[in-house]
Amino acid sequence: MLSSWCKMSVTGLLYEQGKANEDAMLTLCNINQVLLATNVVTASCDRALY
Repeated sequence: MLSSWCKMSVTGLLYEQGKANEDAMLTLCNINQVLLATNVVTASCDRALY
């Protein structure tokens, strides 16, 4: 049986890993939004040139 300290350590590690994953996903989403916005603006400019 795990001691209460060990349980808290495992829970803390899982929380930190989940938080890191969440932060990574938010970063990727922000990068994707910037890339999408850039592509939309570029596509609009390209259309205006033709």
